[in-house]
Amino acid sequence: MKSSRTGLPLQERKARIIMRIPSNFIWNVPTDQFLTFQTKKVVWTTEGKYGKLSGNGGFSTSITTYGTNSMYYECTDKESEKATEKVFARIYAKSSDGSDYFLYEELEATININNENDVIIKYVPISVISWGPTETGIYTNCGSGTIFYIDPEPNAISYSATVIEFSPEVIPRVTGTSKSWSANTPTKDGKYEFAYILSGAVSSPTWLGPPDCGKYAASAASRKGTARVIIKVKKP
Repeated sequence: MKSSRTGLPLQERKARIIMRIPSNFIWNVPTDQFLTFQTKKVVWTTEGKYGKLSGNGGFSTSITTYGTNSMYYECTDKESEKATEKVFARIYAKSSDGSDYFLYEELEATININNENDVIIKYVPISVISWGPTETGIYTNCGSGTIFYIDPEPNAISYSATVIEFSPEVIPRVTGTSKSWSANTPTKDGKYEFAYILSGAVSSPTWLGPPDCGKYAASAASRKGTARVIIKVKKP
């Protein structure tokens, strides 16, 4: 069983939960059909002590989804300074003849609720960064990659960022990459940069004509990713 963790601050009452099927669970399956959620049914449940599940048109302690591995948990408790709540996912796969579902795996996530007034938690989407084509001597250069941009927070003391979602994965693995820095760290163009990953680049002799830069930008744009940023701020 695999669990994931998410923090939920007072300033952001909703957290996205992303479940992944452990690849070593199906090492003997010849294709990746069981690694995806495209044909899966997922029954999400939570006890609901501090909040409820929000998604698929519902707001409840139990929601069923099809073809997705994500769900939102919305905190309704504004009094508890710190608490945890578990979310369970029962994953059902189609039988070989496609007529019925069978229980394939059970996963769980732990929601870390933090209502302290000196911590802010943000979820930052992945961005594409590209350059070129530019000529340098007899070569034309271009390329693309992905990065997370983090806006500075007023009265911040420190930042701690972790990649909680990145797909398709690359080697070395990006999910789980983390970095911490102080608020005194210089920004670039008014933002902090985190977890830059190259998608592809080329340096081609100019006499061969313009290189195909678009394929690198398209590859970078196909990536999906989210970073969680925990910001320690000065107490009011």
